[in-house]
Amino acid sequence: MSPYHCPCPNVVACNCLHGFENIADRVYWKLRLVQLALIDELLTINGEYLHFAAGGRLRLQHLLVLPDEYKLEQQASMEGHTSRYAIHPSVSGTPPSLWPYGGDSIPIVQANLGGATFLPALLDGRKGSADSRRIYAYHNCGQKNLGSLKPEPCVPIGPVTRSWTLPLSWVGQTHICAATITPTGVVAGTPQLHITGRNLTLDLTPGRPIRLIC
Repeated sequence: MSPYHCPCPNVVACNCLHGFENIADRVYWKLRLVQLALIDELLTINGEYLHFAAGGRLRLQHLLVLPDEYKLEQQASMEGHTSRYAIHPSVSGTPPSLWPYGGDSIPIVQANLGGATFLPALLDGRKGSADSRRIYAYHNCGQKNLGSLKPEPCVPIGPVTRSWTLPLSWVGQTHICAATITPTGVVAGTPQLHITGRNLTLDLTPGRPIRLIC
């Protein structure tokens, strides 16, 4: 079977029109963030932020998987229907989306440079608890209108260097390993990880999820 073959052609979320990156964006840049939000009780929505019982705080714009240069605003789509996705400059310096994991809260979304996520994996599928030993790092491949039925194709670009905050429970561990998920399989040992204290730096290739295991 071709790595670009769609295993479920009748499901919009599995639209393979633009290949592996289309699916990866929907899963690692969108679905996994929503799944994470579903494992805790939503307490309040305060302005642009959703606050959760265990201390999580998600920016609404991030939960809707819109990079910072996107803003919720009504506009006419190409088909003449109303769309909530419009491109506008955003105010910089807003607090990040945080999620309690591994002993304290860590940033899980970086919305600059096209957007990236750093999301704990879940145990027991769709609505379980966070896996204490597994995180997925992902850089958005650059699709626009991802929430629509006709997302624009990805624009291939080279690796983007990202720095994330390691969970406290991972600090000092010597066996943190990475693997890249590709259309043809998992490539172990890539990318190279640079760890200093709680700072983790790695190169993310847009459209290629990275699985981190501690």
